[in-house]
Amino acid sequence: YFFVEIPKTWRNNKISYFIGQLKRKVPEEFRDSLKNWDMVDRHKFYGFTDYKLFPFVRLIFHSFEGFRAYERVLNRKFYDNMLCRNGWKFRLYESNIEPMLRFMHIRKVNSCGWIKIPAKKYHKFLTKEIPSYNDINVITQWTSIYPVDDKSIVPLIVAAFDIECTSGDGSFPQPNRDSDKVIQIGTTFNRYGNPECFYKHMITLDTCDPIEGVDVESYDTEAKVLLAWTKLIQRMNPDVLTGYNIFGFDYRYLEARSKKLGV
Repeated sequence: YFFVEIPKTWRNNKISYFIGQLKRKVPEEFRDSLKNWDMVDRHKFYGFTDYKLFPFVRLIFHSFEGFRAYERVLNRKFYDNMLCRNGWKFRLYESNIEPMLRFMHIRKVNSCGWIKIPAKKYHKFLTKEIPSYNDINVITQWTSIYPVDDKSIVPLIVAAFDIECTSGDGSFPQPNRDSDKVIQIGTTFNRYGNPECFYKHMITLDTCDPIEGVDVESYDTEAKVLLAWTKLIQRMNPDVLTGYNIFGFDYRYLEARSKKLGV
């Protein structure tokens, strides 16, 4: 939901009329996404008001797509002969808060904190119904999720990886060139709090000598190398992916080569 500041002179009949006209201005496929609305008194963020309360309309939505559709309409000047003949620019509040962040605020849960769901307030589902790589999958109402005051950190699985590339002319590798292939992807896995790696893995193009303590996989095409690494990450299911400059280079290179090779 988000809030729309309205004139103090508006009464229920005018607000109802406003909602009706607002729906007409929203694309038809999103009109029914407005679940409900109510009138509330809140403090203004802007200007000095001496802590006075002002009227707002709170718009509540079924979907985030509908939320955005109504927001787009209200961010433009609103014209209507009954409400504002010369046009009116409404001021919106909290329309930049996404649903997940709103949920965390309302339920007072931390983004990486512990939560609890009471027994009989959830049900498990199979991954055939909804694709997932989680160990346990449940569905519950958002109102059934509660925070837990526990600061302990689980032994998250951390995967650190690095790629090696070739260059056709000896210059810095360019992912758009056929010759500049990904020839190796090395990945180590450890649990948070324990610096020792519990698993080391290397994927290589063509052949590679055995490496002590490392599982080595060899493939005859670059496409198979990229797919093998995807399957490794799916199988090991790490909580954190890290590495040196992976956001500046490795991720982009892997994505570009995958698109180029159609994998």
